[in-house]
Amino acid sequence: MNFVKVAVAAKWNFGGKEINLQELLDSILPGLLPLLLTLGFLWALLKYQKAIYWLILLCFMVGLAGKFLGVV
Repeated sequence: MNFVKVAVAAKWNFGGKEINLQELLDSILPGLLPLLLTLGFLWALLKYQKAIYWLILLCFMVGLAGKFLGVV
């Protein structure tokens, strides 16, 4: 079961071929971005025990910025 979902909508054109970043990452190691995000949150919570509110705010702001820029 996967509780954390992270998707990247970035695409590039190289020589007429479209490269989708999410498909590339999933072909290398499926679930890499959710794993890195979860481990980053765990590290921050273990290092700074009162960081939960900052992490929630950071996650919200990164999500909004990604949506406005079309990355997420």
